[in-house]
Amino acid sequence: MYTSVSERITEASQFGKDNGLVHEVVVMGRKVGAGHGFWSELADNRNLFAVLVAIVNGESHAVHDNHKFETEKPFENGNGGRVIRHISHGVLVWNPENVELLTPGKALGRRTPLNYNVMRSLEEKPFLIPRSWWSKSIVFRGTLFRDEDGAQKHFALRVSDQGVAGAEFIYADDGRTDYYTAVFKVGL
Repeated sequence: MYTSVSERITEASQFGKDNGLVHEVVVMGRKVGAGHGFWSELADNRNLFAVLVAIVNGESHAVHDNHKFETEKPFENGNGGRVIRHISHGVLVWNPENVELLTPGKALGRRTPLNYNVMRSLEEKPFLIPRSWWSKSIVFRGTLFRDEDGAQKHFALRVSDQGVAGAEFIYADDGRTDYYTAVFKVGL
């Protein structure tokens, strides 16, 4: 089959872009511990590759031990607060499709708010935070604390536009309107 010079130049140009992209993937993989064994397995295992493509395309979610959160007992919060209320979710297998963010000021209704343990787990594993949460402040009302001064507080997670998360205490009754509330979708 004959290919024109312009077709070959286009193919070479695309190859250069693909080569650069593959390099970026390898560099990112190294940052999270993917070594030669991982890349060899990925190159030889069509099923593994198909699973990863499905996850990236949003067609599937992998369940890994990193995706399981223990929510029974609240973590120690380290700020001297005492737990007043804690809604347990048992061992939660994290799936962002089962969670929604209520817009600031919207009532919970029949929805169950996520608790402090989920917030801590996401803070420790920011790669599990959905992109739709980036650039938002999210309160986890499933756990209520009382500080040494008697004020009731929740923890919130501020997620940057790069997906970096940081926790903060907020007053339960401060009337702020810039916090979303993380809840389970109705029916779950």
